[in-house]
Amino acid sequence: MAQQVQPAIIQPLHSLTNFSNAHRHAAVLSAFAGLPADDPRHVQIDEAMNAKARAIQLATFARYNDIPAPANAAFAQLLLDMENRLNQKMDNIKDELNQKMDNMENRLSQKMDNTENRLKLEIHSATRSALKALNGLRSEGAIEYEIIPSNNGEMPGAHLPHLTNLASIAALSANDATEYLRGYGIENPAGNVAHKRRQVAELVRVSADAMRIRFG
Repeated sequence: MAQQVQPAIIQPLHSLTNFSNAHRHAAVLSAFAGLPADDPRHVQIDEAMNAKARAIQLATFARYNDIPAPANAAFAQLLLDMENRLNQKMDNIKDELNQKMDNMENRLSQKMDNTENRLKLEIHSATRSALKALNGLRSEGAIEYEIIPSNNGEMPGAHLPHLTNLASIAALSANDATEYLRGYGIENPAGNVAHKRRQVAELVRVSADAMRIRFG
């Protein structure tokens, strides 16, 4: 009877120099050992056991001959379970760190957005104050008034008349005056159209002299 030739997949034990390679090799041999004996890929179970023992040796630094053969499979499974638990723990730590990084990024982004919005409001407020101050220094008819942005920083709508002088303010319709007042922070303007025009003039900071001349 011809002697069975082992497949070339079997590696010499001395060529397995780290646990991972030895462990994978043992797993492959264990799978082939389960094949029918007449399958050309079939290997002897002893070869798989030897590979498992080699993995244990590399993992524990034990001498190969000190590992009892019946315990090889149990030790190999124990090491595999430990490896799986370690990998799971590492994955959990990685997920936790990623979540913390995402939370930090979100908080930083929110803080930057809040800071940007606050700075925009401060710039808008300073710009409006400066333009109002210029208007207060200008005599009626000498230089056109500066257009005062609304409280949200936007310029008045294109459909509204530009308030370049006191005459343009005095010519505002009730609806236009109301829209200007709402843009300048008065949500529910009250009074007749003359009162609303005077409020608009005060908000764009028409000079006191010009106000007395126009509105008395």
